[in-house]
Amino acid sequence: MAVRRLPSVPALAIVLAGIASARAQTAAPGWTWRVHAVNVSTLTANGGGSEMVTQVRATKEVFVRSTRYPDGDRVQISKITPGGGVSILFDQTNTFRNSGESGIHYDPFSGRLLIANEVPNPGTMVGVLPSTGAASTLHTFAWRFNPAGNGTGQQRCCSGPAGSGLVYVWDSTTASVYEVNLSNGVRRVLLALDPSHAAGQHVATALNDVEFDARAGTVLTSDRLSVSIMETVPATAVTTVLQPLPGVGGSAIALDAGRGRVFALTPAGLSDTLYMAPKGSAGWAPVLSGLDHATDVTLGRAALADRPALFITERLKNRVLELTLDCPADWNADGGVDDFDFFEFLNDFFATPPNADFNEDGTTDDFDYFDFLNAFNAGC
Repeated sequence: MAVRRLPSVPALAIVLAGIASARAQTAAPGWTWRVHAVNVSTLTANGGGSEMVTQVRATKEVFVRSTRYPDGDRVQISKITPGGGVSILFDQTNTFRNSGESGIHYDPFSGRLLIANEVPNPGTMVGVLPSTGAASTLHTFAWRFNPAGNGTGQQRCCSGPAGSGLVYVWDSTTASVYEVNLSNGVRRVLLALDPSHAAGQHVATALNDVEFDARAGTVLTSDRLSVSIMETVPATAVTTVLQPLPGVGGSAIALDAGRGRVFALTPAGLSDTLYMAPKGSAGWAPVLSGLDHATDVTLGRAALADRPALFITERLKNRVLELTLDCPADWNADGGVDDFDFFEFLNDFFATPPNADFNEDGTTDDFDYFDFLNAFNAGC
């Protein structure tokens, strides 16, 4: 069963590897990037390497999922300490299979790293303990992932409201977004795309991604077919087009709900740029360009400071980058720090439910207030 990210990408990755390695990363004014970890995966043959990324915010540990190219018959999870040290947490051959760029997500409710497994029929969502690497099945779907063996078996997911036990899953096999209740196993469809193709043939939507907006209580889906981000209200499953995706269309997205900003990566190997726009806006601007086959981005906590950070995987260089905002107290993202930021932060801090997780540790509490106050007083 040949598993590929898209039919043409592995060959393209090999051809362009030498050219891509010479790219220079350039951050937009107000942003600073650094290499957080190198030699992240041991699965580097045939264009493989660090692929998908998540963070346990309480410990600041970053986890990266990679798979063996081109068959996907070996799945590995690497653990990265805040200091950049790398160790292999999980490494399974034959009993696990992933399509390229199938996601990884840390779910606070279950306390596990969520990944998909294509080997069972039907496919499963597996939870991996970040402390030991022990794995267990959390949910079984009703169909086989990647039945055609063409690499369209990606699953990406995000956690729903805190304490709800809900996760939202994009499944490329059926080109649909599902709400899955990890407490009782109930699953329902929220959004179905690309109805003109059969299951396992949804190549155009294979790299779609999902994010949960805790502030609005909605699910965002990046859709490469329509080159847009869609927003779904889970209670009604009503979906609207929120904003266009940048350039040739994003794949992975990340959401800074508190500051009302969306980040989108253009597909690996095409332009490799991370863009940012206000939620609902078409005004995308590059924040980090010159990336080397970047495949995923996640929002978390900076490794060496109590401020937000974006973590980005570069597959061919087999490393993880960290990108931070020079003025983290710019709460309304208008380019400066002033009284408007302070009062908007307070409004979010005292909202019901509160949504002012300044230090990105997964909850809004007094630490967020004092961390924000320190950053506000420091200015830019």
